[in-house]
Amino acid sequence: MKSFTDQYTKKVISIMELRRNPSQYFSEEPIAITSHNKLIGYTLGKEQFEYIMSLITTFSSQFDLSRKRLDEIAQKNAGILGQANLNDLGDFQD
Repeated sequence: MKSFTDQYTKKVISIMELRRNPSQYFSEEPIAITSHNKLIGYTLGKEQFEYIMSLITTFSSQFDLSRKRLDEIAQKNAGILGQANLNDLGDFQD
């Protein structure tokens, strides 16, 4: 049986090992979980999970445009476009 390695973790265990004693595998370091020598997931400790979720929350809010924000952008751009003259628009065509 070939040995599995994972680019994100230092430790790799089988799903059978995880089932025997799950609490020992939720630590400060992520652990890769395999089944039949194929990666099926990772375990994360509480602190790691909370840190990852805080990053996702922080950065996703920068890219997740709500309907309200889209309306604000549209109104701002409509105002700019409404004040533009033909020289500002150049070769723009509808």
